[in-house]
Amino acid sequence: MHRAYHAIPPFTKNGVLVNAVYGFFSAYLANISALKPTYVAVAFDVKGKTFRDDLFENYKAKRVKPPQNFYDQIPIIKNILRVMEAPILEEKGYEADDVIGSIADKIKEQRLKSKDLGKNLKIIIISGDKDILQLIDGNDVTVLNFKKGLKDGEIIDEEK
Repeated sequence: MHRAYHAIPPFTKNGVLVNAVYGFFSAYLANISALKPTYVAVAFDVKGKTFRDDLFENYKAKRVKPPQNFYDQIPIIKNILRVMEAPILEEKGYEADDVIGSIADKIKEQRLKSKDLGKNLKIIIISGDKDILQLIDGNDVTVLNFKKGLKDGEIIDEEK
């Protein structure tokens, strides 16, 4: 969403702020079309402190906080996702990265327990956040990481 917010002109002709919404769904729908996933879910950070803030006093202290009009667009994105029946994943006290990592671990764990469950299921995480690369795990988990903007991405696996 941060890339979308900065990559797209902010307003419609009528002055409605939609750059994050438009950019998010442009990338979301393009990737759904290209990857044709069997399942999809979208993870969000929850406003407030995380467990990392308790562990590290200065966690993200130097990070520039986006303006309020960025945050104002998040409920619009969530509402559209609900209409599209896309699962929204978020957990108080955790970042979206943590939620994504937990889901990936659960899928891998279930795969080990059942010979049939998700045997051919590939987990592809779509993110512009470099921190998410730590979740790459062989061919089980890969990341579609955006190099620049919203459309120039590549699938990164353990070899890359």
